[in-house]
Amino acid sequence: MRVSVFFFQLLLGFMFSTTVYAQISYYQVEIEHNDSRYLGYARFDSSNSNDMQGDFCLIPVKKKGDAVQITIRGASFQNGLLSMKPPQIPGMTTSIRSVTFAHHMAPLFGISDDRETTDRWSYFSDADTEDGLSENGNYISIDLTSIPDNIEKINNRHTDDYKSYRVIEHNSKLRRVQLSTYDGRSKDDVVTAEMKHRPYLGDGGYERGRIFAVASRAKLGDLHEFLSSEGGGATFDDPAYGACGAPFVLLQISVPPLLEFYYARKLQVTGLVLTAYPNALGAGPGLDSFSLQDTHLANLFRASEVTLEDKDQQLWKMISQNLQAFIQARRPDFKQSGTIERLQHGNQVFAYRIEIVGPALSECTRNRWEKLLLQIIPQGISNTDTVNLLLQFQEGFFAPGSPDRRPDDARLEENRISDGPLEQLQERLGGFLLTRGFSHIEDYGVVSSDVVCKL
Repeated sequence: MRVSVFFFQLLLGFMFSTTVYAQISYYQVEIEHNDSRYLGYARFDSSNSNDMQGDFCLIPVKKKGDAVQITIRGASFQNGLLSMKPPQIPGMTTSIRSVTFAHHMAPLFGISDDRETTDRWSYFSDADTEDGLSENGNYISIDLTSIPDNIEKINNRHTDDYKSYRVIEHNSKLRRVQLSTYDGRSKDDVVTAEMKHRPYLGDGGYERGRIFAVASRAKLGDLHEFLSSEGGGATFDDPAYGACGAPFVLLQISVPPLLEFYYARKLQVTGLVLTAYPNALGAGPGLDSFSLQDTHLANLFRASEVTLEDKDQQLWKMISQNLQAFIQARRPDFKQSGTIERLQHGNQVFAYRIEIVGPALSECTRNRWEKLLLQIIPQGISNTDTVNLLLQFQEGFFAPGSPDRRPDDARLEENRISDGPLEQLQERLGGFLLTRGFSHIEDYGVVSSDVVCKL
C-alpha cells in the first residue's frame, strides 16, 4: 500500500472585483511548474483594470529554496476575463507573454461548505497543449483564490465536525467524543488516552503531527507566544514577506503526534484563531502500517509517572535500532561514512522525521550517494501490548560520489529520486521489519524480502 500524502489546499486566494471601490485585494496562490511548487499570497491594486500591479510572496514546498517576492505589472481584467504574465519564479522558464484564467467558485481556505465559496481563477497547461507553455513536455498551473475582507463566518467550523469526532474502539465500533473533553487535561493524560483508541475522521484518517488554523495576520505574534507558553513544542512558520499584507492566513501548525485534537481544541477556545482543526485526509492509499508486540514499551507508555520526553526517547531508541539494522543489512559500508539524524523541531515529541545521508539505499550503485527523508509516526498501543506505527519515505535526492566521500550538500539537492525507487525501498524496509517480529496492520500492505545490495 503506497502513500498518497495529503495534497494540502494552501491555495492563496484571488478575487478581482469589477466594482470601482475595491482597489486593494488579497489572494491565496499556488503555482506548479514541472516538479517545482510554490505556495503563498498575493496583493493587487486593481484601481486600473487595464494595468493592475501587485506582488506575489511565495515559498517553495517541493524543493528547498528561499522565499521569493515577485512584482507583477500589466495584469488586466477586461470583459470578465483575467489575464497576466506568469510570475518570473527562479528556475521557471516560459516564452509565453500572457495567460488567460478560467473563473470558478471554490471553498474559502479549502474548509468552507458549498454555501461559503469565493472566487478562484485557474490556469493549467499540460504537455498536450500548444500555447507556448508546454515546450519539451513542460507544464505550469496557477491557482489564485480570493481572500474576502470578512471571513468571520468560518467560525461555524467550531460548531460542527471540529467540535467533536469519532473514535474507533477495539471492537471496531464508533463512538463520538466532544473536543470539550480535552479542557483542563494534561498532555500526558491525552497521550495515554489516545494510545488506547484511534480517532476517526473519515476513511482516509487524519494527518499526524500537524493541524491547520485560520488566523488574522495581526494575531500571529500572540499565537507564537501562546504556543511557546504551552511548552509542548507546537510551532509554525510565519508567511513569507508578511503574506503580502493579506489580512487572514492559513497556518500549518506542527504539533506532537497524538496531540492533534488536544491542540485544535486549545486554539479554538483562545480567541487567537478563527478556526483550528486536525487535517482530514481523503480516502485512498495511505502510509504503511506496522505493529510490534512489546510489553515493556507498552507499560512504559501507560505509566503516568514517566514523562513524555522519556517515552519519546524510548520509542526513538526502538525505531533507531531497527532502522540501523536495516541499513546495515542492505548496505554494510553505509556505517563508514553515512549518517542517520532525527530532525526534531524544538522539544517536540513523538514526531520522528529522519534524515538518512550516505551510500545509496534505494538502488544498488557503488558510486552514488543519497539523501532520504523518512517519517515514522506512532499510532497508539493496543490492549495486546502492540505498538502501532506508520512509516513513509517522503522524498529523496542523489548525487554521484564514492562510498567514502560525501558530496557537497548542494549536489545532494540537485537530483530527485522518483517515487518508484522510494516505494521499493519502503517495501524492503517493511519486509525486513517482518523478520524482526513486526506485523503488518493491514493485510494489503506490500513488502519485499530482497534487502541485501549486491554490488
